[in-house]
Amino acid sequence: MSESTISVLHVDDEAPFLDLVKTYLERDDDIRVVSVSGAEEAIQKFDDEEVDCIVSDYRMPEMNGISLLNAIRSRAEDFPFILYTGQGSEEIASEAITAGVSDYVQKGRGRDHYELLIKRIKNNVSKYETEQRIQQVYEAIDAVNEGVAICDESGTLIHVNQAYASVLGYDSCELIGEHWNILYRDNVVQEVENGVIPEAMDAEPWMGKARKVRKDGTEVIVENKLLFTSGGLMVCIIGDAEPADGTEPATQATA
Repeated sequence: MSESTISVLHVDDEAPFLDLVKTYLERDDDIRVVSVSGAEEAIQKFDDEEVDCIVSDYRMPEMNGISLLNAIRSRAEDFPFILYTGQGSEEIASEAITAGVSDYVQKGRGRDHYELLIKRIKNNVSKYETEQRIQQVYEAIDAVNEGVAICDESGTLIHVNQAYASVLGYDSCELIGEHWNILYRDNVVQEVENGVIPEAMDAEPWMGKARKVRKDGTEVIVENKLLFTSGGLMVCIIGDAEPADGTEPATQATA
């Protein structure tokens, strides 16, 4: 079995249907199916074995698909979980969406139907793995002593480690979701937009000193490094801060 193989835990109380789904899904070389006939057994399998995605029926004895979803998500938040049911009512679909199911596929017949299910499985597993890798990067950023903040293409802060936030008198959660310009006076924002950022978008990062505004309204001068990733994210790294006396330039490149 290759490392890229996706292990799918399929839960349904109808044994013939379990066998049918396993046969069709495993025609794709990237998928291996583990079949179980009830939610309790599924939870046990999930605890004991490594699986990449759960595909579950809705209506089952003792515990329905939504209850199973809640049990799994209490163990692994955002884990890929596809509700796969013949119960196609809007009420069930609404309940599934409200519960935070990853995807909802109604049972059907024919090759195209199983190809759709395979596509949904692969898409949801890929999305989850990407999110996990991003989270690991964030955790690594949080562990370093340097202050690091990341902005998306709109300038919104999408991750700020506590080292960065503390220099400016914030908790990191207070800055996430804000625009980077919250940290500058209006005249400095224009200087950053028109000078610093265009320079940082070139091959070399911008390095120098910048005057930023703390949460309490005081200003500090910080060593500042600004660069862009190939995907367009803006990364700002800052060092220790010293009080600003108002005579220092708003930004001053040192390299």
